[in-house]
Amino acid sequence: MTILLLSLVSPAHAFCGAYVGDVDSTPKNGSSRIAIARQGTTTTLTMFNDVDGDYESFGLLVPIPEILSQEDVRRIDRQLLDKAAAYSAPRLVSYSCEDFYPLEHQDTGWGGGSGSISWGCGGWTPMETGGARSTDSIVTDTAGVTVWEEFDLGEYTVYVLSAEGAGGLSGWLDDNGFAVPETTEPVLQEYIDRGDYFLALRVDLDRAPDSGFLSPLQFTYDSPQWTLPIRLGATSSTGLQDLTLFLLTPPEEGRVGISNYPEATLAPDECMVEEDDISAYYETKLEEAMNLPAVPSLLEGRTGLGWVTEYSWTGGSCDPCPSEGPLTPDEAIGLGIDAHYGFHFTRLHLRYTPDAVPSDIVLYSTGIVDNDQVRYIQHVEELESDLDLCDGATPDDPGSCFTADWWGEKALGNVEDSVPLSDAAGGCAGAALLLLVPVVVGARRRR
Repeated sequence: MTILLLSLVSPAHAFCGAYVGDVDSTPKNGSSRIAIARQGTTTTLTMFNDVDGDYESFGLLVPIPEILSQEDVRRIDRQLLDKAAAYSAPRLVSYSCEDFYPLEHQDTGWGGGSGSISWGCGGWTPMETGGARSTDSIVTDTAGVTVWEEFDLGEYTVYVLSAEGAGGLSGWLDDNGFAVPETTEPVLQEYIDRGDYFLALRVDLDRAPDSGFLSPLQFTYDSPQWTLPIRLGATSSTGLQDLTLFLLTPPEEGRVGISNYPEATLAPDECMVEEDDISAYYETKLEEAMNLPAVPSLLEGRTGLGWVTEYSWTGGSCDPCPSEGPLTPDEAIGLGIDAHYGFHFTRLHLRYTPDAVPSDIVLYSTGIVDNDQVRYIQHVEELESDLDLCDGATPDDPGSCFTADWWGEKALGNVEDSVPLSDAAGGCAGAALLLLVPVVVGARRRR
């Protein structure tokens, strides 16, 4: 999490397989989703946190780089973040021989049949912007804390604060019903010394629209630095935190990375698995890459911070698409990016223990515009000659979409571009796989 929890007193000729499943089918406890749209120095951050525990009310404290007004803070529909999660999730797909037709036989729509971009009407609008109860003037208390704004927003009561010192801020929070762990004061002081302000959010779950989750809260600010303040939230960690970032940038800026922590290396994907549900399988690969499990009880003394890139794609297409379809320009606008000239979407997955985050994460645009995703393929015997098995095994007699007679004719140069396949090869009608595989399969991340 990036916040402190307080108790209260693509190209046209890609594969065209079916989207079978992803790892975001159900929410996970102890996890957060954050969307960040960045255009120049203008940043729009949307945070979505689950509620792990039996609480009626609690508080959140978020460092911010400048004073925010009511117009800068809003609630949005949770479905928008759910759509971003489904669009970008690591996925299990199913291919057949027909998906390896030569280019002239393939559908020339965007991969996965998403079709042309639809702009829709009206776009996404916030559920509610700040209002109801605003201070007419700045109120400064004797502890050196200034309250710049106070207003109600759904289940949130929002305070915009600045402070001269961590002790005074902790005192103000305590006086207003927030219980602040003593261990947070040194980190609070670092943010104050840096010139940050704070959003203090009182949460009343009785006013929340969905049990177990808060309304996604979105705010826009201007900052020359692109950072995400995870240190403050780490001070209240139960031992392990899991964070998914959805990052939207102008299309020419490409994939987003983290500059001050090394990226973990996932085992190769684009290979075939026997799994029907990819969630458990992918979790094993994620744990191997990060050396961190999904839950604190399995840490067994391990510490660290790991992150991987799970999706990086130019907006408006996907390969293949989930049933919800791609993230549309209207939906990207709802997350804060001006998508009229396109956008690039990056999904990063972080997992970390509190002692492994000496500094907030620093994000940057790499300029890499190649499409990339984590994708596994359901095992099909006829594709064994052309796709690796994820477990590294090599079949003794690998299946093929084409008969031995066909390969013999191919070696003699007697094969045309399109040749029917025999029933012995799986009964699918196909084309010269050899002509397409070096382009599509041999070149990983090829879209």
